[in-house]
Amino acid sequence: MQIPQLDWKVASIALLAALTVYNVLVKLYTTELSTGREDIRSFYPVIIVIGLVALALFLYNGQGAKMTEKTPLWIFVILVLLGATYYLTLVAFNGPLSVVVPIIGLSAAASAVIAVLFLGETFTIAKGAGVLLGLASIYLLLKG
Repeated sequence: MQIPQLDWKVASIALLAALTVYNVLVKLYTTELSTGREDIRSFYPVIIVIGLVALALFLYNGQGAKMTEKTPLWIFVILVLLGATYYLTLVAFNGPLSVVVPIIGLSAAASAVIAVLFLGETFTIAKGAGVLLGLASIYLLLKG
């Protein structure tokens, strides 16, 4: 099975847009659109279906799709994304969006640090400044 090639910059912008819309919709669902009877359990089936559909599309994409040595890794990635979506929903339901989303955004800073420390990426002043600015922004949001 061949994974389609994407321009990572375009994919990153699409992911940013999707997560932004997702966060706002979850918050709207729990405040403005709420009838008072919804709770987090109503999102479980949606999250599970999204994960299972993604897994099914991955495994059965095209005719004659075969399991390769990378298939278990991709299944793991899909399951991690499913779990992350679940926790993102929990956090968005229970916290102020202006604080929750930037804290979740720290995953970008953590990923940059892990990539430099363990994955052999080069450290640059720009990466270091980005991590520090991310931490500073969280501090300012929490104090404000």
